[in-house]
Amino acid sequence: MKYFSLIIWFTFISSWVSAQGLSFDKTSHNFSAINETDGEVNCSFAYENKSKSNVTIIDVAIANRGAVRANWNRNPILPAEKGNITVTLNPRNLSGAYSHSIDVKTNENGVNKTYTLTVQANITPRVKTKEEIYGMMEGNLRYKTNSLRYPTMNPVSVITDTFGIYNVYGDTMTFAYHLLPAAVQILSMPAKLAPKEEGRIVFKYTAAAKNDWGNVWDKITITTNDTNRPAKSLYITGEIYDDFDAWTPEQKANAPKVSFDNMNYEFGTASEGDEISHNYSISNTGKSTLHIRKLKSSCGCTVGNPEKNDLEPGETTVIKAVFRTHGKTGKQIRTIDVITNDPTQSKVVLKITGFVNPKPKE
Repeated sequence: MKYFSLIIWFTFISSWVSAQGLSFDKTSHNFSAINETDGEVNCSFAYENKSKSNVTIIDVAIANRGAVRANWNRNPILPAEKGNITVTLNPRNLSGAYSHSIDVKTNENGVNKTYTLTVQANITPRVKTKEEIYGMMEGNLRYKTNSLRYPTMNPVSVITDTFGIYNVYGDTMTFAYHLLPAAVQILSMPAKLAPKEEGRIVFKYTAAAKNDWGNVWDKITITTNDTNRPAKSLYITGEIYDDFDAWTPEQKANAPKVSFDNMNYEFGTASEGDEISHNYSISNTGKSTLHIRKLKSSCGCTVGNPEKNDLEPGETTVIKAVFRTHGKTGKQIRTIDVITNDPTQSKVVLKITGFVNPKPKE
């Protein structure tokens, strides 16, 4: 019994000694308020080897090495030896509250161990130039962006938003528009901008006027007196689905459910010029009417309208897809978007995949 107790005692002492490892004076450092323009700042995490054996720092793991780097002793750290891990923070392109964890990975008595250190700062960003703020350019007009996307629209969505513009023309630039997409209305737009003047094009997008489903795309053409590309293009894109957030709990409990016999048709190998067709079986395994809102195929693939666009619970219909391989060789992937009123999968992507051999030369 005493012998057994001694074993436990020695094991405890051994584990306690080896568990000491590196002891840091602190595990976090706050640089407090710094400016992005201040350049690099440094701090040190002091340590001491509290164990009775050597400790080796295997690595200091840093996720964002563009902003943070570290310098440390690569040699074995002797018992009672002291040292520092120096951490450098580069605030360039950072702003606001910043926090970054640093994992110090060691080997102590043959056991790997990780210590986590943290550096923090509140970074005041530098004042950006107009060219940086308006990072896109078409002719002599710069944009913050010339494309805005809205991925969560529904048929009653009405969006008001703004395109920011900046005139870098050597003269006053004039602006006008003529035909607009049905879903787009220009609420305000400057008639002209002096050189180095900023402006805003405010628009309203009405999804009901688009009268479409799934991925949608609209282009606004603005005419100017710019001698370099006078016609300017602005794009509005998004996705329109049923407003499932407005459904009652009862509607969701009795929702339709779309099901397919197979969502990926693999045709194997074909020859250039072959026409490949496949019928996808689509069923409603839910509790209310399934509406097939839209079918949209990728380039080179056509899809016919199903026999029925409205499926009652238990009903099935067929979607016929045709892939024409003329001018297509090598590995092929074609897709078909199926938009429905199934709240759990309002868009299902069907695929046609395979390999097309080139047409033999005559």
